[in-house]
Amino acid sequence: MLDYFTRLFEYNHWANSQLIERLGSLAEAPPKTLDRLTHIVQVEFLWRARAEGKVFAEDVFAAKQLDEIARLNEGSHRLWLAFLDSLTVEQLLEVKSYSTLSGDPKKSVLSDILAHVVNHGTHHRGQIVASIREAGSAPPALDFIYFARESS
Repeated sequence: MLDYFTRLFEYNHWANSQLIERLGSLAEAPPKTLDRLTHIVQVEFLWRARAEGKVFAEDVFAAKQLDEIARLNEGSHRLWLAFLDSLTVEQLLEVKSYSTLSGDPKKSVLSDILAHVVNHGTHHRGQIVASIREAGSAPPALDFIYFARESS
């Protein structure tokens, strides 16, 4: 199970990197794409903090420039891989307590948090792909199967 989550986080990093590369090749990023990509990566840091019982105080909605997003993407990936590498299978069932952005107390099983991080990124990457297409450019193919073919 831990290997599977590691693979999902490898996919997550690959997909973010594909978008960063494509957006960097465009003359101008379509509206809201940098906002959404920043949000994806910042939320990865937010959930990483929550998984350790810490608070993440940065704004997860403030857009950053593409080079900063790329740096954050690499940093988030390293942190998640180190975290996953430190876990035992039993820890995947631990319940983590945290507060939502609005301050509501919540509890979630760690494995659900891990699945959420990857799914959250997939959701917003879909929005970014649609924006790139609407702006008249070809978006990268980000389905998991493309990653699987490339990484096998």
